[in-house]
Amino acid sequence: MDDRVGVGQAAEEAVAALLRAGGCTILARNARDRTGELDLVARREGQILVVEVRSRRGGCFDDALDSIRQDKRRRVRRMAARWLCERSLSFDEVRFCVAAVVWRSGTPRILFIEDAF
Repeated sequence: MDDRVGVGQAAEEAVAALLRAGGCTILARNARDRTGELDLVARREGQILVVEVRSRRGGCFDDALDSIRQDKRRRVRRMAARWLCERSLSFDEVRFCVAAVVWRSGTPRILFIEDAF
């Protein structure tokens, strides 16, 4: 994997596959608005999972997790609220999750944290 965009897309695909394997339906990928982007939005029964994906070519999970600062969390919450308001979805709760992806020898290792913020 040579470029940042390619690494990011591969990480999002790996996380989407993990979510699908766990019984989720992917509702959106890279949902954009004027303030940014929601990496993944998924449904699991009555829950909506808003997933921020962070990827690193090396290093450790902490590097990826530490990169999500308070201002990013606020933006993701606001964007998710707008995204949900624009759709007729029924759900019981929204969970904000982080998927930290670390690449080792071309293989993704994923740490998935529900209710991360």
